[in-house]
Amino acid sequence: MKITLLFVFCLCLFSIPALAEAVFYREVKTLPLQQEFATQKNWHVTAYQPEGEVSPDEDPRIGDVSAKLCFWFASNEKNMRCTLITSALPNSDMIYHYQTVRELFIVSKPHLIKFDAKFSGGGSGKLNQISFWRYDQVLDSFEPAGLIMLTEQGEYRLFDRDALKGVLVTADAHMQGEETHFSPHQFYIQIYQVKSPSGWIKTLGYVTQSKYPSLDDADEIDVISREILEIERRLKSTR
Repeated sequence: MKITLLFVFCLCLFSIPALAEAVFYREVKTLPLQQEFATQKNWHVTAYQPEGEVSPDEDPRIGDVSAKLCFWFASNEKNMRCTLITSALPNSDMIYHYQTVRELFIVSKPHLIKFDAKFSGGGSGKLNQISFWRYDQVLDSFEPAGLIMLTEQGEYRLFDRDALKGVLVTADAHMQGEETHFSPHQFYIQIYQVKSPSGWIKTLGYVTQSKYPSLDDADEIDVISREILEIERRLKSTR
């Protein structure tokens, strides 16, 4: 099962000839792609987020507007291929709009574009969606290669060296019983490996034996670094 199917979350793909009425976007970052990926057309990628005088937490209008990622090869909106960053839970009409751009950069190994956007629903209700994009030489276009979603109590690492080179690992809080939201939790670890040019395949997942500090006791989640030996052991057993 490809990572793009794992969470039943979606990248909503549209050709957007013009900005939505009464919605204004600001450009956050643009990357040239032709030299990096040896594309035929002069491709670029631009990350946009809704513009407002206050944060999405304070502005309901911004809260319902998604950031977007646009691939383009000329400064003409007809050539823009834009993806609105949203997700939806199974069997639910609730749509999450990821309003804020966090990161856009090129990953060297495997050779991909990584885009990270955040949804904020007010208070502690936050989600991160990280999507990866690969260059298709035959089509001369950029296609989805992987998608993960994490809560504010999650983290991920894409390893580029040693025994875990090319492995993508995610960790997110696994709440049980009467645990409070930000108290120490066990974490669910998911491990993905590149098995084909189209993206990552989930290799395995497990719940940590130990509980780790959450955001009541730590400034950031730090689980994967403490589980590396166990991750390596479990991966080795699958080979």
